[in-house]
Amino acid sequence: MDVVFLRYSNDTIDNFLQQIGLSNDEMKTREGKGIFVYALLSQNESGKNQWAEIEMIKSQYSGDALLEQLFRRFRNYINDPYCLGVLGITSNDIYEDEYNFLFGWARKSIGVISYARFLLGNPTNEQFEKRTVMQALSSTGFVIGIPRCTYPNCARAYPNSLEEQDRKDDKLCNECRENLRKLYLTMK
Repeated sequence: MDVVFLRYSNDTIDNFLQQIGLSNDEMKTREGKGIFVYALLSQNESGKNQWAEIEMIKSQYSGDALLEQLFRRFRNYINDPYCLGVLGITSNDIYEDEYNFLFGWARKSIGVISYARFLLGNPTNEQFEKRTVMQALSSTGFVIGIPRCTYPNCARAYPNSLEEQDRKDDKLCNECRENLRKLYLTMK
């Protein structure tokens, strides 16, 4: 927030505070600062998306903690030889270790995906479904023991951003299909 105060004159900031109905005293409170940042970001569409991401972080869950909860809840299923694994879905944003956000987090037999960021930017239903299904394919691959895909356009490729997620194909590459076929043959 200091950058805003360095970039604009006191008069400009005072005018903006007056427009949004905020006093200098209110700017000293956490709530007042939140109102100021929201109003500032809401000036354009990209700012609204930034605000949505800031709000999302407030309710982030640890991916490992979610996996542990799923494991405790579905232990009997996971230990059943006929169960390939369990995949949970959450509307809350998730993170883990050095990742400030994740679309999904998984290990052998258990995984979780988050569709929170798939709703950013007012996607169409088709976009939202494509994003979610691709992430489910990716995480399910981990759950059942298929290695991470290295083909960048595969639905299972690791995306670093929503833009990368949207650029991927909505189907598995030949390598992933072959890995899935090999896994299936071991189950017979």
